[in-house]
Amino acid sequence: AFLDRLRKTGKINSIVEEPTSWGIPIESLPKTYKDRVIVAGDAAGLAKPTTGGGIYYSLLSGEIAASVIGDAIIEDDLSAGRLICYQNQWQKVFSDELKLGRATRQVFECLDDRQLERLLETLCSTEISREVISSEAFAFDWHSKLILKAVGHKGLISFLRSFGPVVTPFLSKIVRSVER
Repeated sequence: AFLDRLRKTGKINSIVEEPTSWGIPIESLPKTYKDRVIVAGDAAGLAKPTTGGGIYYSLLSGEIAASVIGDAIIEDDLSAGRLICYQNQWQKVFSDELKLGRATRQVFECLDDRQLERLLETLCSTEISREVISSEAFAFDWHSKLILKAVGHKGLISFLRSFGPVVTPFLSKIVRSVER
């Protein structure tokens, strides 16, 4: 519809190739390096599983990649054995964040619309939202502390468990993170 509107208003004359789309990766590649290659950003699956946002993680992983590649060029060694440190470094920064974000997303995905509405009503209640949003855990680019703060709020775990066995496998991952 957007392209049709642009064509009708004379903004574009023709479409060279039909656009394609795909989902936002919510899981990182198992290996983001090999000889002479490093994969960064959402191409590597480094996007926020909770929102699909990837700009911030792309910038950070790009900085890590640039540093590793710069050092590898100076050492004249672009082998996988040298570039593995890229993956090790981004995992130190993102790994726990990505795992908790995926578990949280899986909880949301297994809920029906009514359950999601109940969850959002509970999370948006004055008491919870004030406590969680005003906490130091609130960060736009890092969701895990906020998730843990919300899940750790009195009664929210029991509330989530009331949704039944469908959320149990995913909720247990979140609970393990809270208990760490």
